[in-house]
Amino acid sequence: MIYVNTGSTDPYFNFAVEEYFMTEKKLDELVLLFWQTQPTVMLGRYQNAYQELNLEAVKRDNVRIVRR
Repeated sequence: MIYVNTGSTDPYFNFAVEEYFMTEKKLDELVLLFWQTQPTVMLGRYQNAYQELNLEAVKRDNVRIVRR
């Protein structure tokens, strides 16, 4: 098993690392990925941030928005 700790709280970086291991890197071993992010909302491909989020609160509270 491969243990990976990104050491980053940047949600964009951490989700990119996760996607890399899930789609790009073909390993014969399991990967255990540890990461922690700043306050973040993750939206799916077809979710509309303007309809689903209180954008004033997101901006006020410095919440990052990441699209999957």
